[in-house]
Amino acid sequence: MEKVKEAKAELGLDDARASSMYKKSSVPSAPSTPSIQAALRGSIKGLTIVIEFPQGGTSAVPVSKIDDFLNKQNYSQSSTYRNNGSVRDYFADVSGGKVNYTNLVFQYTARNAKSYYDRVDGRTRGTHRELVVEALNALQLNATFMNSILNLTRNSNGDVAALNILYAGSPDWGWAKGLWPHSSTGINVITSNGVRFRRYQMTNIGAEMTLRTFVHENGHMLFDFPDLYDYTDNTRGAGNFCLMAHGGNNYNPVPPSPYLRKMAGWGERFLNDYGTGGTVIMPTANDIAAYRHATSLPNEYFMLEYIQKRGRYQYFPGNGLVIYHVDERGNNDYTGIGTASQHAMVSIESASGTVPGTTSGAQRDMFPYQGKNDFYHSSNTSSSLWNGRDSGFALWDIEGTGEFRYMTKVPKFKITEERLAVYDVNDIGSLHVKEWGNGQPFVNMGYMTIDYDLSELRVGTMYAVDNLSVAEGYMSNYSLTDMGSGVESFQLDGDRVAVKRHDGTLDVKEGLLLNAPWTTVATDVVKYEIRGTQIVVLDSNGVLKAKVGDVNSAWGLTVGNVQSFELGGGRVGVFHNWGTLSVWESGSGLRTVAQQISAFKMEWDRIAVQQHNGDVAVHEGPIDGVLNFVKVGQDVTSFQLSTDRIATHYDGLGLSVIEGPLRFRQETVATNVSSYQIKRNRIVDLDKNGTLTVREEPRYGSPSTVLWTGLH
Repeated sequence: MEKVKEAKAELGLDDARASSMYKKSSVPSAPSTPSIQAALRGSIKGLTIVIEFPQGGTSAVPVSKIDDFLNKQNYSQSSTYRNNGSVRDYFADVSGGKVNYTNLVFQYTARNAKSYYDRVDGRTRGTHRELVVEALNALQLNATFMNSILNLTRNSNGDVAALNILYAGSPDWGWAKGLWPHSSTGINVITSNGVRFRRYQMTNIGAEMTLRTFVHENGHMLFDFPDLYDYTDNTRGAGNFCLMAHGGNNYNPVPPSPYLRKMAGWGERFLNDYGTGGTVIMPTANDIAAYRHATSLPNEYFMLEYIQKRGRYQYFPGNGLVIYHVDERGNNDYTGIGTASQHAMVSIESASGTVPGTTSGAQRDMFPYQGKNDFYHSSNTSSSLWNGRDSGFALWDIEGTGEFRYMTKVPKFKITEERLAVYDVNDIGSLHVKEWGNGQPFVNMGYMTIDYDLSELRVGTMYAVDNLSVAEGYMSNYSLTDMGSGVESFQLDGDRVAVKRHDGTLDVKEGLLLNAPWTTVATDVVKYEIRGTQIVVLDSNGVLKAKVGDVNSAWGLTVGNVQSFELGGGRVGVFHNWGTLSVWESGSGLRTVAQQISAFKMEWDRIAVQQHNGDVAVHEGPIDGVLNFVKVGQDVTSFQLSTDRIATHYDGLGLSVIEGPLRFRQETVATNVSSYQIKRNRIVDLDKNGTLTVREEPRYGSPSTVLWTGLH
């Protein structure tokens, strides 16, 4: 670890997002932390400077060939050019056509011999940066250069987004020394016509141009991609399953892993919206938009993709389903195989049961393998969270074609102001619903439930893979209406029913008549929510749309680069890919209210946010003035809001509630809590022994009423 820190210092990489340099003779680069800036998409125009040296330091590759290597579309392989396409081809392919990256190419001959810049103490002396600054300053005497750089793409800071330095020859001193390939923000050059250069990547030309190192370093520079390998070589990180780890092959590198493609906004599919019990999914091979399963922890989740060894995926270790365990708080500086507190950002869940992070990639790491075709909490390869808890994520019957049956835990209970539902997996998946009130019995609504939802008026259930039924009326005398098949997931709220179809279409019906026609409100939907008259959808490109009012009304908000969202208090909270929370109110604009957070909740006029260290703070009141977040808990496992209550759950310490003003102290209301829900004057919690209880006013010191036992 100390050697890694020393290498960072020598590089002068003060911006961890861009720090990188390849290690050994393969790929990988140096330390970074996940802080994805506003993603660059569309047409990106960069600058490449080809540097030669006096005294025989000429490039082995002509500049015209370097231009083709960078920019030529459909650049075919030949006996003299072994790469799979150009750099432009690579980024177009791995982004699903969302990136068109081209480069202007200029030549420069350095003032000094290569040995002046490429020296064992060069990083301490800064001669690697000196070479970059020298080239930029000298080229300002070239009128064509000065006119051309005005058209370069700028990043969110106003700096040139892409400066590539390609120098003749090869590095002489090994990893993190001299002119070893790297990406950095270690310069600050402002040209006489006002163009600012701060970020660059440096790669050697060698005997021939190869893709892997160049596109890896551009992954850092363009998209803030972190390295996903261990700098000490004790573990493998994402191995040959990711460009930003070992990367596959010099001439045909593999794409960035699904986590990085998601963060860049190139697409994902949200598994949790595919229902909860037994949906059969047939993924497309080598799809840019991989599947993601969200867990109870906002920064920890699983991603999966089905691979066939062809095209950009030719140098994957094998064919089959790859499962990635992602923790955005993870750190690839950790040198061990992974513990609850120290583990990599992205690890491979190997079908063979190999410990995550200890494999560079082999067929045994892909599902199915030698009869290993399941992935769940207690399987050979566990779907547990890093803290050892059950993530609730399960895949069954994984086929060689990539087909799998997706399972996730059906919620064991749900409450509204009027009703309580209990799902008992031990009783053949039975669903029991009751109205609140003394003496009101539970009504068994059926067995083999795979999903359900409640509103004040209705209960929705799915007993078949994609068939929805909705009950309305009092539970003692309800009527059941078949809402049809083709349902992937659904939600109820008030007099509205929303269903997401298998093709991503969102249909909504409203009114007291369940036989009213459906209205299609959106397509390509990966996540959605209805509440009151609000409808919010998120599509596969990370674009969120929100409307208030009639289902046919126009969208009042459209915003991109969105990771997730929440509704509450008539507001829409928008969580951006780079960890910023913005809030929208109908009739007002989108306002940033918090940065670098990991989770948030909204209710009434309150906004609660959680920092990465586990602290929770709450702001109440308008958001058009000064925001005042008050800390209400630290090291919090989870939290909820309801009216004037704030519930915070502490692992091993129990469930606490603040009622009334934020300055009031917390009161512990339950211990040994597994899960909980608060709704106005009720607190329902399930303990680790499977006992479900409710507490009603008065809260403090009030006895609890047992609702159900054996709910495991």
